[in-house]
Amino acid sequence: MSIFIAAGIATPIFAVSTLRIVKARRLRRERDARRDRRDAEARRRMGLKG
Repeated sequence: MSIFIAAGIATPIFAVSTLRIVKARRLRRERDARRDRRDAEARRRMGLKG
């Protein structure tokens, strides 16, 4: 019986931590993609100037 109680307590914590990890990963990936795009634009501009 105590196993079920422990599982009931652990499940929401596990779900929250998993969601936080997934969200952090998605944010980091979007930020990296934005930075790469900005770098590509800067390189293209420098190429046009040079």
